Amino acid sequence: MVWGSGSVSYTHLRKVMIAGASLPLVIYVFWQVLSQGIMSQDQLLLSLIHI
Repeated sequence: MVWGSGSVSYTHLRKVMIAGASLPLVIYVFWQVLSQGIMSQDQLLLSLIHI
């Protein structure tokens, strides 16, 4: 792997850390949508709007 300047590698590392941190949240939201089913989409939309 070829390393660029410090800022480039740091930015890349930050993106990887953010992606790794947000992945469980994405999985959780996706699982909630699956478990609620299609009939609850209106309620999910309302809850998203109220946030």
